[in-house]
Amino acid sequence: MKFAASEKYRKYLICLRLGTFYGYVIWGTDMRDEETDKFFLKYEKILFLTKLHNIRNELKPNTTFTDEYNFQKWVESDEVFKIYSENDFSAMKDFSKYSLNDKKLGNNLINSINLIRDYSLQVQNDLLNKCLDSEAMQELFDYLYNEYFWKKKEGIENKIDNSNIQTIALELKNIWELFSKQLLVI
Repeated sequence: MKFAASEKYRKYLICLRLGTFYGYVIWGTDMRDEETDKFFLKYEKILFLTKLHNIRNELKPNTTFTDEYNFQKWVESDEVFKIYSENDFSAMKDFSKYSLNDKKLGNNLINSINLIRDYSLQVQNDLLNKCLDSEAMQELFDYLYNEYFWKKKEGIENKIDNSNIQTIALELKNIWELFSKQLLVI
């Protein structure tokens, strides 16, 4: 499936999942705001749609993106109904030491944390930023990137100390709880 309008206007429909609960958010790059990645906000919360049938009406007025032309062209396109990607946040709530051995879970964690960071930076949420920048999250990020995304360096062992697993699990749950309170479910 091609996403010509999404790629051209840099606006995307993303499905967020947590177990059997799921919904849709708009995420994209604001081309007039230093190419900042943003979520579509309504009443200072992330618009989280459980159904797509009324999406165009929910996106009026544009309350987020300063590149109005790009945003409106994307909303008018059929791609406003096409899911560009899916992120499963379950790995944040269900994190354990076994999560570190699964590349798919690692990818979900990285993508989920990166999306949450985009939101946190967008609204300058100091509490969420502090959690995302904690030592535990830095250790997890370093591990996941070194294990699954970057070329491994010979002779360097990549591991997370077992004593830190519980701290990471609690931090991930805390981040999810803070983030999920920022969803305006419609």
